[in-house]
Amino acid sequence: MTHRVRLATVALMAIAACLALVATAGAEIRNGEFTAAVDPSLEPELDVTNAKVSYETVTGAVNWAITTAEPPVDPEWRAMTALYVATGECNLAAIQAGGFTFPLLEISAVYEEPKPETVLYTSPASTENLGPAANSVTGATTHLSATYPALANRGFNCASFFLEGSPHYFQVGDPVVPPVSPTPTPSQSPPAPGPVAPTAPAPAKLTIVKPKPAKLAVGKWTTVSVKVTNIGGTGTAQGSFRMAAASGINVKPAKQKLPALGPGASWVESVRVQITDKAKHRSTLQVTGTASGLTAKSSLIVKSTD
Repeated sequence: MTHRVRLATVALMAIAACLALVATAGAEIRNGEFTAAVDPSLEPELDVTNAKVSYETVTGAVNWAITTAEPPVDPEWRAMTALYVATGECNLAAIQAGGFTFPLLEISAVYEEPKPETVLYTSPASTENLGPAANSVTGATTHLSATYPALANRGFNCASFFLEGSPHYFQVGDPVVPPVSPTPTPSQSPPAPGPVAPTAPAPAKLTIVKPKPAKLAVGKWTTVSVKVTNIGGTGTAQGSFRMAAASGINVKPAKQKLPALGPGASWVESVRVQITDKAKHRSTLQVTGTASGLTAKSSLIVKSTD
């Protein structure tokens, strides 16, 4: 069994979320969407809060948008997506029980790789590499897309995805997906909307991009940087930033000021860290930013090189 076939088997047996693709007779675009609240128990860059997929039956165009609680920073961060034909319900139990038929479309991407492959499985032992897929990251949303004639009129009605980030792995449960109507034709287009009242800007929201693990030599002070961002639509007042020390690890300064941040603004805090011979080989330092009654948390993994 090839690596690619094994990867497809993993995708089928470890379904992260199935998105119902609803279409009516004559529809040319099928859509599916998954939503979930932020889960504090997960790493923010692996915590999917929204995933959308669209499939154009005539052109064979597939577009994915996967949004996580925070942007991916781990170079080995991986997103795997799949489209197939469910013979019954589009959920984890049904798919694991064999409730699907080929063909199966797989697009998987590693954060550092600009062009993931588009692979079509026509049977468990037969694959066709159609070519590259487009891959881009905007903020916390990863976009994957591919358009190939071989994907047209395949009858895909079920989708799945999961994320894998070294060394973390998680599965998202079955979705709650409302029916999505196909894109209307011109004759079905609704009347033009009237004036839209202006909406208030979104409130301020702090987020801390998870820093990469720091590898330190015992006894040597090393400066690490942590980025704090206001991803909301209004500004914050001046706040504070804290990095908590751990057993055998010294931090300077443990607490410092966080300047006021306008909408979309970021600030990089620099902290000196020293690991001693009393520290564990791997420790986790908690990082917290607060401002205007808001709190953002993350962590820094520190490893000893000795």
